[in-house]
Amino acid sequence: MIYEKALMPPSYRRRSVRREIALFSERSGALTARGLHFMPQGTDLVCAEGAEETERPVPRGANGLIGAEGHSGALAFRIPGGIALGGVSYALPEVRAVVRFRPEEGPVRTFAVTEDGVYGLGDSAVKAEDCAGGTCAAVHYERIFTAAGDRVNWSEPLSPDVWTHAEQGAGSLDLPSGGGEILSAVSFRERLYLFRERGISRLTALGDTTEFRAETLPFPPGTLQKDSVRLCGKRILFCTESGIFSFDGTDCTRLKGCGFGEIDLSAGISSASARGNYYAAVTLREGERCIWCVLPEEGTGCFLRYPAEAVAGGEELLFLASGKLFRLCGRDMPAEGRRECILKTERSLLGLSSCEKFLDGVTLEGRGRFRVEARGESGPPSAISGRAGERLVFPRPVRGNAFSLDLRTIETGARLSAVTFDLREEERAW
Repeated sequence: MIYEKALMPPSYRRRSVRREIALFSERSGALTARGLHFMPQGTDLVCAEGAEETERPVPRGANGLIGAEGHSGALAFRIPGGIALGGVSYALPEVRAVVRFRPEEGPVRTFAVTEDGVYGLGDSAVKAEDCAGGTCAAVHYERIFTAAGDRVNWSEPLSPDVWTHAEQGAGSLDLPSGGGEILSAVSFRERLYLFRERGISRLTALGDTTEFRAETLPFPPGTLQKDSVRLCGKRILFCTESGIFSFDGTDCTRLKGCGFGEIDLSAGISSASARGNYYAAVTLREGERCIWCVLPEEGTGCFLRYPAEAVAGGEELLFLASGKLFRLCGRDMPAEGRRECILKTERSLLGLSSCEKFLDGVTLEGRGRFRVEARGESGPPSAISGRAGERLVFPRPVRGNAFSLDLRTIETGARLSAVTFDLREEERAW
């Protein structure tokens, strides 16, 4: 006897799943996403900062910026064969730092530090005698400190152009070589911190040179990324290949959820501190040049879509691009060619089973108009455009067991807090 076979189509159950979005981080119940020109604001994502050209003239051939350290701010431009500062050009070897020093009497003085010496800058550059120079420098208490290799040097107190060694005057100290070369010096909480290739040395140098002493502090895995060290308010931030770290004077803590994994470290970093935040001109792994912004107090980060060649900080963030000097301003889209905020979520089961599903549409919580493209594991994607608050139905359901979204907007006032997925999930009888 032959029985007819009845083919039973699978049964699907309609589901509605709401998920918030976490930028570069993991949060319980939220979708992790990568973004360009979106920045966190509370639990929402909003358009990041705009930029405007400053009125400050840029010297011809300028290819970098140096923000002065020390007693007051100043901005120097790197130019072929030297630097330009305050409308004066100085022919110098590669300048590693610019420092400003306020003497007991008279105006603030400016010095350029190169590997072969320290130069006082006025109508011309005058090299100080008996100074070996350095690869970094800082103003700490009444002296200028420079460092190179494993040696740290200091000037005579209140006399930043006097470097002849003398008791209670100028001098130097050799540190243990295990930490590698000194790459950055930061005056912080009454101590001078020397950031080395593989370590941190804390120098106590309060007055009497016979009591100067150095100690080695714990350092995270990896090698210090050159030009990544910046004092940001109550902490110092720096990068190794293992991540970005926050240092409080004793301990280092890795900051997660800042977007570090998106950066191509081999392309280098030009960093600065402004308004207590950390900024760096970086190249992403996908090749786009951006400004990376990290908010240390919130532990969050974002990428501003500006092809900055260099950055400088202080009261405001300045950056050099295409021979022009820009500053950040209020919320705005980047310039033509990058005028779009982009958000890409990781593929997710949305807390459901691994059964087959059809994604029919989404509803965005927030404000503004978006283009939404959804993808499953196989088959073509499907896209729809519409406003937040509307139910957006894809022209063709997206098939898969897990889904990712690509969301884009060109509206400055756009805001996104969550996504509700409208889908059908296969019901299985076991």
